[in-house]
Amino acid sequence: MNKILLDTNAYTRLLSGGSEVLDCISQARTIYFSVFVLGELYAGFAGGNREQYNSFNPAD
Repeated sequence: MNKILLDTNAYTRLLSGGSEVLDCISQARTIYFSVFVLGELYAGFAGGNREQYNSFNPAD
């Protein structure tokens, strides 16, 4: 498997320890996220109570 496109549910399963998702991405050379998934993840991080912790700042 050369490429994989992760959706929000697969990403959530991965964070929850989903070994089937880890198995798939470990075989992929490239992992993609759609702009919609990135938007959902961003909204979830921004709406949570750990926004400061979850934020990404390349200057840090």
